[in-house]
Amino acid sequence: MRTVTSSRSKKQDLLTAIERAEIISSSLNEKLLLDDHKSQLNWLQEHVVWSNNPEEICLTSHTNELGERKLFYYGHLVKSKSGKHIFAFLFNDFLLLTTAMCSWHEAQKKLFDARCHEPYLVQYRETMLITDIQAFTSSSGVLGLDNHISFEYKSKKYTLKAEGAAERKSWMNALKHAITDYVDMVSKRERIVGCPDGRGLIKIEVVSAENIAILSGSKDATEISPYVKITLGEQTLKTSTSKSGGDHPVWNYQGQLVFCDLEKESIWVSVYIKRRFAPDDFVGTKEYALSTLPVSSNRISKEHVFDLGEGLGAVKTKILVSKFQS
Repeated sequence: MRTVTSSRSKKQDLLTAIERAEIISSSLNEKLLLDDHKSQLNWLQEHVVWSNNPEEICLTSHTNELGERKLFYYGHLVKSKSGKHIFAFLFNDFLLLTTAMCSWHEAQKKLFDARCHEPYLVQYRETMLITDIQAFTSSSGVLGLDNHISFEYKSKKYTLKAEGAAERKSWMNALKHAITDYVDMVSKRERIVGCPDGRGLIKIEVVSAENIAILSGSKDATEISPYVKITLGEQTLKTSTSKSGGDHPVWNYQGQLVFCDLEKESIWVSVYIKRRFAPDDFVGTKEYALSTLPVSSNRISKEHVFDLGEGLGAVKTKILVSKFQS
């Protein structure tokens, strides 16, 4: 600013321009972080051999209570007693421990590498819900060694060695952050929604669609690239954009939504067509009362078709609506 010799008004214009540039830069950084986060979740979904879970886990879906799933921290740890190498991933709702099918050095190099196409991480133990983890903030007394993380899950104690004091501190901060965030979010949801324990969960697989309306911007059905949004209150699920299949797209997208009142709430199913040089085309939307959806008593998904209306097309799904046990 010392080199600017123009009038005060021009200086103010320059300051305003700098502020706007900082806002744009911040927005771009947030988008890049979000895209990177989503790619990490997709990578883990495809490269982990899942086991020891009472139900199927879809990392890209919403969590049970905390909105979108977030990956807080990950890294290489070693079990103190056995020396087993562990790759741990801390999400905002659970902790995932995995082992590698190859050497841990090679596994570390492959982590989040887009060139790696085959699963090579295997789930170790069951997924540990944040609500049931008790982390010990001090390493004193843990086998008389430093750099160890000690926590308890369902009365079972785990002691893992981090790669140095700084890494241990990062892990402990991440665990504390995850637990605190969970408590804060649930408390906020209780105040806003008035639904402390929730009432149930909708697991939905958006399989495909048929006869999606061809709008004026498309020459023929083979050109359209549709996607689906499903909304329940402030929760939104969005499929990828289908670049093949035309007006009969296939997604096989999985997600889940939490509801508080099966008799009063509704979901909205909307279809859009992606555009490159213009705003996306809105094809149609339809509201469906949750009470009209099939409720499963045996935890088996049921096929359900959402008809958008005459001439607009229909979305085929598989739905599992289950009530939380009180």
